[in-house]
Amino acid sequence: MEDSSDYECKQSKIFRDFDKAYAEGKLDYLKQLFLPYILNNIADLYAFKQEKMKQFLEALDMHQILKLYLYYKQMPIDMRRYMEGQSQSIKEAIADTNKERQTAVSDWIKEHAARHRDVTIKTQCLFFEKIADQVIPPIEKALADYESSLKS
Repeated sequence: MEDSSDYECKQSKIFRDFDKAYAEGKLDYLKQLFLPYILNNIADLYAFKQEKMKQFLEALDMHQILKLYLYYKQMPIDMRRYMEGQSQSIKEAIADTNKERQTAVSDWIKEHAARHRDVTIKTQCLFFEKIADQVIPPIEKALADYESSLKS
């Protein structure tokens, strides 16, 4: 089990890496993918919102709902890029190992796959913070339209 200082160091590295990647435009691809990803999953978002509104005593605003949705669902917005990044990380990690390739890949997945996904999801949440004002209005409209269609 890692101690709290290791955890804090890893967390702050995620923020530093995010800020650097964002400033360099390396996350610009998410701008084109974010809204379509949410809109393609509007029924799931609606069900998630309904569930969370029952669960929490105070009302949650759309900003909070979306952050929770992104984090709880644990789904990379761009699965292709996510898998390419994971593949590249595996190649780099096993390049200097004497283990059989299949064993080395299996060991990497056991030790690092959860961390890789966690960083991806946290990066998406941080990115959402940057574009929230742009994407919340169309998402709210899509949710209202979806709710209306359920009543029809």
